[in-house]
Amino acid sequence: GLVDVLWTAAAHEPRITHYSGALLSALDIGDEAAALTLADGRTLSARLVAAADGRKSLCRAAAGIETRTWAYDQSALACTFSHSRPHHGVSTELHRIAGPLTTVPMPGRASSLVWVERPGEVERLKALPENDFRAELERRLQGLLGSLGSIGPRAAFPLSGLTAEPFGQRRVALVGEAGHVIPPIGAQGLNLGLRDAATIAELAESAVAQAGDPGAAAVLEAYS
Repeated sequence: GLVDVLWTAAAHEPRITHYSGALLSALDIGDEAAALTLADGRTLSARLVAAADGRKSLCRAAAGIETRTWAYDQSALACTFSHSRPHHGVSTELHRIAGPLTTVPMPGRASSLVWVERPGEVERLKALPENDFRAELERRLQGLLGSLGSIGPRAAFPLSGLTAEPFGQRRVALVGEAGHVIPPIGAQGLNLGLRDAATIAELAESAVAQAGDPGAAAVLEAYS
């Protein structure tokens, strides 16, 4: 998958040093560089920190970046399921009044599901016996993937949003959900995260090419 391809590319890039399994435990930002302390005790220093550490970003908090959050009157139900008709590697999104119902292909004749409804309806669907839930899902899919088989564990989560302001400050550039959280519709979150990474990489490269500081305030203002 995409993650495997990215890991392979990173592993073969001599300019990338990979610290496997070492979570960040602290970030201390100075005028000239940021000091990163890893959970295993190792320390690193960087002029620019690309913070892709999620919606509860430690780096965002260390940089003093504020966020705005909001909630939607929607929840999503997620699970995996098997089916008789091949998906041919195609993801399908059915747009409905309450929200989208999305199937994402998995290996073999199986798919993952993100089904958005009003919170009360999601709780009802989650609590249904497996046979009843299977029948409800088959009805919504209208034969798209044939008859359905086993249903994996169902999880429900409320939909909410978050945005940071600014996106870059004090040697920290926010990437992905550290900077913006949106509901899982149309893979917009993934696309925005890829755009974030490409943008800060281009700005940092330009700064270094001009013998500048990739974590300078002007670079982070341009990124934001």
